[in-house]
Amino acid sequence: MKKSYLFITSILIIIIANACPDNDDPGPDATLKIINNTFDSLLFYFVFRSENDTSIPLTNVFPDENAMELNLILPDSIKEEKGAFIAVLEQAEDKVLMLFLFNKSTVEEVPWSTIREEYLVLRRYDLTKEELVAMDWTITYP
Repeated sequence: MKKSYLFITSILIIIIANACPDNDDPGPDATLKIINNTFDSLLFYFVFRSENDTSIPLTNVFPDENAMELNLILPDSIKEEKGAFIAVLEQAEDKVLMLFLFNKSTVEEVPWSTIREEYLVLRRYDLTKEELVAMDWTITYP
């Protein structure tokens, strides 16, 4: 009986400890809205880094259908992406959010190495927190 009680108590402690919020995770503090005013499906990718570094990652940032679905902006629609944008921008070295927009059909049909080499990006935005606030966290393409 004592062993059962000790076992159940241990399990409850583990469950409660894992349910506590992580103090290092600031949680969402802003919602980035991307408006697609085109007849094409777009894919977005963002990263926090120097605006002088315009390179696209070496590996495909949309490796499968699930990644594409998560980053998809349908034609003539709005994608809302919640995140800890303010907290990350304030901690980032260069305090710049780089947002890349790609045509979905290009990503599906063209090898990633060609996309990188020929820089087949529809548009890249380099935005600071102040610029995003002034834009009400809304980016309209085109």
